[in-house]
Amino acid sequence: MNGGSGPKRMLRIEEGQHYFLEPNDELPYKLLRNLGQGGFANVEEVEDRHTGLVLACKVFKFGGSSVERQRLFDNEVRVIRRLAPHHHITRIFATHVGRRQIGILLTPVADRGSLESFLQDAHDGLFTGTELNILYNSFGCLASGLQFMHAQRVRHKDIKPSNILVHGESVIYTDFGSSLDYSAATRSITTGRPTSITRKILHAHAEDKS
Repeated sequence: MNGGSGPKRMLRIEEGQHYFLEPNDELPYKLLRNLGQGGFANVEEVEDRHTGLVLACKVFKFGGSSVERQRLFDNEVRVIRRLAPHHHITRIFATHVGRRQIGILLTPVADRGSLESFLQDAHDGLFTGTELNILYNSFGCLASGLQFMHAQRVRHKDIKPSNILVHGESVIYTDFGSSLDYSAATRSITTGRPTSITRKILHAHAEDKS
């Protein structure tokens, strides 16, 4: 994955660790499929060649401002870890930074995809009783997750079906790159235009009114 001249060294990635990649380091991941892309990052489903563990790898794009890229990375890592206790929030498995890439490994990879594709199946009449129950229960789950975010003084700022995963019988908030942690502020204020950009819409749009 990196352009060094010496022999490659395939890493072993452990949960909770942050890795600074040397030029000849190689992440032990096999690409399974592309999950989505936005203005600042691509998300891929990958499998660990050592353990078989499947994760979502969010890789921040190079080009443009390196300061902005680092800011988005730092913000997302900080916010997700702050929200880690809640079971309707995505979790960070590990992070890595290298000369040619910067990324976050996330879990779980939703086995039912995004809420957008889930709702499209409902629109197409493909739901069973199980899927309908998941959809009915999702309102309470999403409200619980949103309430927890606000209790932790975090605003997501880009809530929409493409940023909500359906895994098992649960729904999970993801993509906190443009979120706001206002724990150090005296009040929550959003000014200006949103900074997030969704180029490939995988799920129908629902604004975060909070």
